[in-house]
Amino acid sequence: MKVFVSHSMKDHSFLNAVSNTLSNHGLELLIAEHEINLDKTITEKIKNMIEISQIGLILLTKNGLMSGFVREEIGYLEAKNKPSLIIFEKGIEKQYGGFKYGHEYVELNSNNPEITIEKVKQILLKHWNQLELERKKTEKKNTNIALGILVAVLILSRFD
Repeated sequence: MKVFVSHSMKDHSFLNAVSNTLSNHGLELLIAEHEINLDKTITEKIKNMIEISQIGLILLTKNGLMSGFVREEIGYLEAKNKPSLIIFEKGIEKQYGGFKYGHEYVELNSNNPEITIEKVKQILLKHWNQLELERKKTEKKNTNIALGILVAVLILSRFD
């Protein structure tokens, strides 16, 4: 599953811990500064990453709250109807307003960030499993429709 990560560049040590844990479980993290693309602006690159992701992970720390990029990314995730999970740093959840306020979130345990990362991992893996189940159901339904059409064509061809 592709996960777009919205974050402040100042939070790179926490981002690295998140990235290491989640990547080890098959989650593909889309992190803007990890992809070099000389043909696109940073804005185009971020928009593309959001569009191809299945979910957003928003690191809303004190640094993230002050980042114009994080706010823009949250808005674009919302505009693209992408589900997202917010990691709030304790004490700022009520300072942040907007469309995402009131959504489910995981509180950042700054004394033990591994607890936070484990919760995030469990939530994202559960979401991924749900997406896979839906994809398999759709695939099975499409296969059944195709088989039905094939049978109908074969039956109708006997009457020619």
